[in-house]
Formats: sequence, C-alpha cells, structure tokens
Amino acid sequence: MRKFLGLIAVAVLLTAAVAVNNAYAAFTSVGSSTYTAAISFTSTGTYTWSLALKNITGDASTTTITWTGVTPVTTAWKTADQYYVLATTVTATNFNIRLYTNNKSSTTAHSGGYLYTGNATMNLGGLVGKNTPTQPPLPMSWRMLEVDASSPTLSNLTNVKTYAQTAANINPEPANSMPSFILDAGNSDFATGTNPDYCKILSASGYKYGQGPADRGGSATGTRYIFFGAKFTNATTPNNYGSDTVTFEAYTE
Repeated sequence: MRKFLGLIAVAVLLTAAVAVNNAYAAFTSVGSSTYTAAISFTSTGTYTWSLALKNITGDASTTTITWTGVTPVTTAWKTADQYYVLATTVTATNFNIRLYTNNKSSTTAHSGGYLYTGNATMNLGGLVGKNTPTQPPLPMSWRMLEVDASSPTLSNLTNVKTYAQTAANINPEPANSMPSFILDAGNSDFATGTNPDYCKILSASGYKYGQGPADRGGSATGTRYIFFGAKFTNATTPNNYGSDTVTFEAYTE
C-alpha cells in the first residue's frame, strides 16, 4: 500500500510541473521517447485444509478422542483410539497450522468441564482431571505420519496405524524423539522462545515430523495422519480426564 501511494504522489507532482511550464512558455517539440511505467502484484497463493477424526479400528468418523485399555498408574504412554486425517493444498507462503490445548482459559467454552485452575508455570497441555483441576494435566503427545511406499513400516495406512499404536512411537520423552508434547495456550511461555515453532504442525516449508526446529520437511500439500498419545502414570481414581480444547488453528503470518 505504501508503494502504491508513492506512485500516486509522483504523478501529481509531475502534472503540476507541466501545468506551470505551459502557463509561462510555449514550446516546440523536436522529438520524444515513450516508455512504460508499470507494477505487477503477484498472488500470495492459496490454501485449503480439512480435518476428519476417525476410529483407528474400522475408520468410522467420530467426534471424540478416547483411550481404552488403560490402567491408572500402570499404563504409561498409550496411543488414542482415534486419529485425524489432515488434507492440505497449499501454495501460499504464509500459511500455517498449529496444534495446542487451551485448558486454563476461562473465556473458552469448556463443554466437558475440563477447566484447569492451577498455576501456569508448567506445561498445561494434556488431559485435565475433573476431580483434580489444580493438579498438572496428564501429558499428551501427537505425531504426524504419512504413507511412504519406500518404507516397509509406513507403506500403507494399515502399517501407519500399527506403527503409531506402538507406545515407543508416541512417547515424546526420550531425547531427540519424533513425537511432540501438546503445548497449552495458557503456558506462561507459550508465545516465547521456540514454542511458537514447536506447536506449528505445518507451514509452507513442510510438515513437522519431529520435535526439533529442523524436523520439518516434505510438501505443505498432501494427506497426513495425526495420532495422539497420553501418559497415565499420574492418573488418580476416581476421576475423569479430558480436554475440551484440542485446537487446530490455521493462520497466516
């Protein structure tokens, strides 16, 4: 917009100068050269994206992420019974998608009643206990995978599902592991340091396949599968755990 206004200002000044010269002197043209002045505005690109939550078993569409076969305290990291299908077509260089929870927000509708009321000095991303809302949420993880015909373990969607359901493949705790923790918008450091990039699951530079800043690649366009995990060793009974603010947010920057 500033460049466009500058061009208009120059045109006005040149017009004024010609008007002044015409008022005081006649002139005889002895030749002229004509050039073109122009500016082109290119498209910033386009983007489309869609999400579908499905059961791992049977692929039926559903609306809630759940876990079965969990024993509190005994069960460590376990893959949820559902997964998301994320389909994107992106040519825009400023398009991004990020994933987070918003467990502490008092302005967000908590339809399931999973509102965290403790302090914000720890990672609040995860599953909030209804009976223990001031206690740290049970940590959650996510991992994005795609079908890779060159990989025996990821050669088709069935193999991708089997791979994701192995506890070690959804556990974000080991150093340099591929799964990532889910961060929460209520974290005191959510918008600082490397955290904005950490929760950015897709951008023009590709999709996020690991925890590190450099663990991003491939195309921004494609179909990927997002699996969730949670750790239940600190779960208490009786209790109900959940998060009603698992958020996929698309934005431009």
